[in-house]
Amino acid sequence: MSRKPSRQAQRTRRLLQEALISLVQEREFNSLRIQDITDRADLGRATFYMHYSDKEDLLGAIVDQSYEEIQKRLETLGDPKGFIGLKWALEYASEQPELFRVVLQQQRAIDRIRSFIVGQITEELNRINHAADLPSGANTKATAHIISGAILGTFYWWLDHQGELSPEEVKNLFNQILLEGIPQSKLL
Repeated sequence: MSRKPSRQAQRTRRLLQEALISLVQEREFNSLRIQDITDRADLGRATFYMHYSDKEDLLGAIVDQSYEEIQKRLETLGDPKGFIGLKWALEYASEQPELFRVVLQQQRAIDRIRSFIVGQITEELNRINHAADLPSGANTKATAHIISGAILGTFYWWLDHQGELSPEEVKNLFNQILLEGIPQSKLL
């Protein structure tokens, strides 16, 4: 049985996470040192290492916390009208675009995100298949991976082109392409 971290440990982790988030708004993740993070959080280096092994581990904890927030939000959405509630996820990313840019440059974080998205899509496809009395199998898994790649690609593009399309417009375009294919007029 795992114990819940003490309030002091939770506070310390929150301070370190907030410090990293604020620093990536100002500087590149790769240029950050543990000392920069602990200085911003007004904590000692030893305290950092009591909670995280390195800055990538801290970033991973932020990603995990984001998963939890996304999961809670998805549960309240009911039917998000598109896999993993893409519009909401883009809106969530728009609140901290620099953090998402950093996250999407770290292979460990990308792998975690891809796994999360594949899990969500697989669950949705299994639900759809079950309702239609169809089997789930290799095609379901392949489809989940293909869609997750498209979602990650959409995030990369959108973070680099914010303002060109709203989250709603991106969601609608994504769903149109996913569900109907690319209309010939859009290829010109």
